[in-house]
Amino acid sequence: MLEGVDVIIPKMQRIDGELMQSSSFRLIQQWGAGLEGVDLDAARARNIWVSNVPASGGNAESVAEHAILLILCLLRNLPLTQSNVRSRILGAPLGEMLAGRSVCLYGLGAIALALAKRLSSFRVRLMRITRDPTSPKVAEFGLQRCFPVSERDRCLAETDILVLCLRYSREMRDMIGSHEFACLPHGAYGASCARTGDNAAGCGIWLASRQQGASSRVGAKLRVA
Repeated sequence: MLEGVDVIIPKMQRIDGELMQSSSFRLIQQWGAGLEGVDLDAARARNIWVSNVPASGGNAESVAEHAILLILCLLRNLPLTQSNVRSRILGAPLGEMLAGRSVCLYGLGAIALALAKRLSSFRVRLMRITRDPTSPKVAEFGLQRCFPVSERDRCLAETDILVLCLRYSREMRDMIGSHEFACLPHGAYGASCARTGDNAAGCGIWLASRQQGASSRVGAKLRVA
């Protein structure tokens, strides 16, 4: 299928050593920032170039806007609202406001910074979990609270809306699970700006199998986008 192809641009396709061995392409151009779907060791061994789109700049701005969309859709229960409008039912559900909510951004990257700037206009209480809360870049985010990873549970207990802004990696894969879900208040919301599982990419639906099971175990406690 890839015979005669020089450059490939994968979406959610896994690019592993077997595929590289059976093809002749010389460049893998990822369409986003994350390279977890590419076997970098296999590419290096075959002298195949790998490139991605930096998370900063237009990519970060676009993902931040998408995150705001997801959060507002959750708060306003958009699917039910659309269904009601089609059924000629107006004014229900009432939805909830973003203003005054405690929003926790997990991670301090370019996307998180773009999102923090946008959330400030909604008058939210902005919190952050990061490995180094003393880092000089923390001041750029306009935070009300900043928690180290060691105090993650305490931060989650105060969170109304949790937004993952971490680049997906093996170390991050099990970072959010049943324990973290249980720390969130009843009715908390969750959205992701990261690749949070093998089948979830960009700022989209939280579908990592372990996480999905965790969210179902706590019933209606957590509503996720």
